[in-house]
Amino acid sequence: LIIQHAKEEAIRLGHNYIGCEHLLLGMIREEDSFAIELIENTGVEIDELRQAIQDAIRASTSTVT
Repeated sequence: LIIQHAKEEAIRLGHNYIGCEHLLLGMIREEDSFAIELIENTGVEIDELRQAIQDAIRASTSTVT
């Protein structure tokens, strides 16, 4: 299921590969997952993490003109 979510995230972001960023986004889509429990136990907000990942992806794929 995580791989399927990762694939959907990659497609949504316009990528033709599945990278670590997509896998992490896929893992945090499952609301009752152990991954989310672990992350939240460290004090990280899932929505903020999701946004930070997406911002990092956009920053790394933007072009300088």
